[in-house]
Amino acid sequence: MDDEADMNPPGFIQHETENGILYRCDVCGPKLMQEKQKVRHKQSDAHKKRVNDRDNFPLHHKRAVTPDERRVEAPIEDPVINSLDFEPEQDTSPLLPNSPTTISMLLIQQLQQDKANEESSSEDQSSQINWKDWLEVELERIRGDLDLDNPRDEFDENEEDDIPGQEDQHEWTPFKSKMEFVGSILVGYTQNLLSRTLFDLICVILNGLCQLKIPTWSTIRRSQKRIRAHFQMEVIMKDSVWGMPCAALSSRCALQQDLANPLVAPFIDFYPEDPQGCNQYKLSQSKKWLEMPSSLQTQMCVNNKKHFYIFEPVKTYSNQILVPIFLYLINGELHAKCALPTLKRISHSKFQLEIEGDLTFDDPSLFLVHTKEFNKEYSEIKIDRDLLSTVCSNELYGMNNNISVKIDLPNPWRTKAGGKILRHVPISLYADDTSGNILKCWNKHLSFYFTLSGLPPNLSNQEFNCHFLATSNRAGVLELAEIIVDELNDLATNGFEAYDAAISEPVFVMTSVLFFLGDSPMHSEITNTPYPGSALNPCCICTLSAPSLAAKHRKDFMYKFLHLDRHGNVTRNRPRVWLETIKQTHKLFKVATEDTIVAFDTLSKEYGVKDRINEKFIEQQGIAKVKAKINDLKANKFLRLFNPFLRLIGFDGCLDTPVEILHVFLLGVVKYLVHDFVGKLSEKQKDELEGRIESFNTSSLNMPKLQPKYLVLHVKSLIGKEFKIFLQAAPFILFPFMDEDQREIWISLCTLSSYAFQTHINNMEDFQLNLRKHTANFFYRIIRVTAQWLNKPKFHILLHLADSIRRFGPATLFSTEKFESYNGVLRTASTHSNRICPGRDIAIKFANFHAL
Repeated sequence: MDDEADMNPPGFIQHETENGILYRCDVCGPKLMQEKQKVRHKQSDAHKKRVNDRDNFPLHHKRAVTPDERRVEAPIEDPVINSLDFEPEQDTSPLLPNSPTTISMLLIQQLQQDKANEESSSEDQSSQINWKDWLEVELERIRGDLDLDNPRDEFDENEEDDIPGQEDQHEWTPFKSKMEFVGSILVGYTQNLLSRTLFDLICVILNGLCQLKIPTWSTIRRSQKRIRAHFQMEVIMKDSVWGMPCAALSSRCALQQDLANPLVAPFIDFYPEDPQGCNQYKLSQSKKWLEMPSSLQTQMCVNNKKHFYIFEPVKTYSNQILVPIFLYLINGELHAKCALPTLKRISHSKFQLEIEGDLTFDDPSLFLVHTKEFNKEYSEIKIDRDLLSTVCSNELYGMNNNISVKIDLPNPWRTKAGGKILRHVPISLYADDTSGNILKCWNKHLSFYFTLSGLPPNLSNQEFNCHFLATSNRAGVLELAEIIVDELNDLATNGFEAYDAAISEPVFVMTSVLFFLGDSPMHSEITNTPYPGSALNPCCICTLSAPSLAAKHRKDFMYKFLHLDRHGNVTRNRPRVWLETIKQTHKLFKVATEDTIVAFDTLSKEYGVKDRINEKFIEQQGIAKVKAKINDLKANKFLRLFNPFLRLIGFDGCLDTPVEILHVFLLGVVKYLVHDFVGKLSEKQKDELEGRIESFNTSSLNMPKLQPKYLVLHVKSLIGKEFKIFLQAAPFILFPFMDEDQREIWISLCTLSSYAFQTHINNMEDFQLNLRKHTANFFYRIIRVTAQWLNKPKFHILLHLADSIRRFGPATLFSTEKFESYNGVLRTASTHSNRICPGRDIAIKFANFHAL
């Protein structure tokens, strides 16, 4: 037995080629490799396993490898006459040993020798086939794909995967060659991905017929990994608080790529703009951006190559010393709202520099100054021949009712930026669940995306500018959010370096979340409120509540639902306060762990607060391991016991979750009314409705020809864009079937929709007045017919639309339609995953998309 093993050691067959000596493993296949690759290959787990399987597999027939076989000259292929419409290769030199013809001849030779060995040893073989062994062989072939995921089986980044060519590698950097670039494009991206089987088939055709040298699938994967590492776009892996593995892409890397992209960077707004109530159409004109907290708002501006920061004294050309508090654009020109400081003598040799504290954007004490008037930075200002920084001891005090708050000078962001221009890049965050299947059924994935808030809507709505962050089909949205929130908090407090293609120089960047988008259940989870369906506290924006389900059918609740008093006057419900929600969440946890679950449930209903992360800990605190984990987190990382959005810097869950018109209006109000109306039609009326839809002319409405049978038959399964069809065509296809009251409801609804989908607001005050008027008219018309809709929370949430528009601008700016359409890209990536770790695999694919 030992002699037989010695006759057949695992080795390499040597080939002499025009590129030097190459080696082929006689166990793992026909791939040729260089000397350093051979050494690495021998150490790989895949090679060792195949050698072990070969030695132990009962049906394998060992044979001795002769010295002649270990040194085989590559056969020369006969010239190929290309009769197809392909450009033939000019090089007629002998083919390389890894060409298809050479490999085929080697395999044929191997097959013939194996057949000869079978005939000579057939008497020793059992007539019965061991199907278990054959199954192991097939499973080994399947495991071949998994070998590519083992880092120990990967070649070194600096090694050549294939035979070196004559191409100039620098021309195709970061790709090693033109063919590697072609292979990376051929694999596909976003909506156009190839399976491995189809890729291999295309490569056989192109390599065989066109004489190309497209790298193998594994080589392309190594190339993609190398390029991801080059751009620092590797996937971040972290376990959630419940131990669920979560994978995410870095938002920092995505922002760096956008700023370095000459097709994106020139169009980003880094400063908020005050539209002064007119001509509002983009997020940089939002009230939220203008009134951000001092630590998150735009920190600096540049004038005459000098950097001026907020909350630092500046000296103007008129020799006036001011302290900028807000930087923003007016009609495209940069201005600053400044406070007038006073230098107060504290002692004989000590002075204190003071400004008014808690200054808001609309504070009347602020001065409006054009930033072109700024002359000297804080470090240059002198008072009586002494530097101001020395006189005030690098301290500025905000005074509010004799209470002083010290502000360190210079601005900390000046030190962090290190002389670079500081860019302010807020983002719009979105989360939703979507199917991981092409059929959009089952296999639910929770995903996070974002866009740059500073891009105008015509660019931010493009698929190219929508960025993937994370997805999981196992972790909950709050578990998945933890890894994202931690990174965003770091970027908001510490910033990061990037390259700005618009000015062709390195910059320093800070970011924050402008708002969070999602459907109503997603907003409820993020804001620690109950799901609105049958909850006693159905609104995450105001404190609408009822003591019991029976009380939701009484007039008192109806008045609160409509924001009215008993006399019909508008009386707004008290809004929720985010800091109160955080305190109540912490108090509920204390009650659940120190009191009883009954007291916890009672108080939770009273507050209308429900933390899904914390609730899971409370439900399982009786388990010893969970109890130990709770104690450990309480001692070391207390905030991990709660919803991570509670600690997201600059985020107000009650104000920064705007009313989303796709889910609240189209998939809420419009859907309910369409279902109710079409469901009451007779079969004859439905046939007539199909005819009216068929004859409806859509040429001027920017929509394709309608499908009448589908719209009527599947009316309860339609999506947002199809309900928009009913909204636009209602006067022509639905009115003939309606009575007068129904027509008035739909007329008011159609009028309201023109305001809800407005993309450009010429005058905000007039718009607010008209929107509220038409919303009230719609509610009057519909309740006059029936009050059944008052049990639908989306009707109440619609009343908050005007507040969201005032805070962020036209409702189309915070609509989720662009993200919903991006779900198709995720589904395509999901279908090309091996399902072992879909969150990681999908994240890798999106990283490849960004890198490409």
